[in-house]
Amino acid sequence: MEIKEKQLNRNKGKALILLYKLASSMVFIWFSFEVLLFLFYLIGNYQNFLDNSQLLILRILSLSAFITFVLCFCSLVTLLFLLILKVYNWGNLIRIIPISIALVVNILFLSYSTIITQLSEGI
Repeated sequence: MEIKEKQLNRNKGKALILLYKLASSMVFIWFSFEVLLFLFYLIGNYQNFLDNSQLLILRILSLSAFITFVLCFCSLVTLLFLLILKVYNWGNLIRIIPISIALVVNILFLSYSTIITQLSEGI
């Protein structure tokens, strides 16, 4: 009986593992894109980019921060399900740390870009 339960959990876990790996890799890609956009925005301030170009960079940064926030949330939920289903052992809890850091930085990027966009539009 216990063996069948473990096999059932493993079968459920395979789809979750695939979802977790996909979400984690997408978080890494989108997070790297965000950092590059933010650096591009900072360089644009010193290189005197046009205001419209800066606003476009900020809007793209806001959109990518929102997408990464959703992916981080999905990744964290899937990891917690994997831990609850005992597909991963609790020693893999350290995987939460980079995703949590990315989540916090995404919130900062999202709030920064939104505030600067609102201030520049005079609202």
